[in-house]
Amino acid sequence: MKCWHCKTELIWGGDHDIEENEDYDIVTNLSCPNCHSYVEVYHPSEKLRKEEYIERETPEESYHKKLGEMIKKVKAETKWRDIFKIVEEAQKRLNEKEI
Repeated sequence: MKCWHCKTELIWGGDHDIEENEDYDIVTNLSCPNCHSYVEVYHPSEKLRKEEYIERETPEESYHKKLGEMIKKVKAETKWRDIFKIVEEAQKRLNEKEI
């Protein structure tokens, strides 16, 4: 990992368990040998990762999910075998829906 300030490779100082925090379970400390910056990286607990994954749906994820569903629909309706033609039609239909 590079230093935010001077782009020098950071030196790993160690990992430490965090018991008093339910959102994070490990903290890693790193330091820069060049500008002497200090960085702590908190690793999310399994509980937080599950919550974030369930609650978060990025636009990219939802688009790809919709595209996959539309591809299935186009294949079923048209019986085409050319995947490029199928994907192109699915993208066209999705874009028409958004307008």
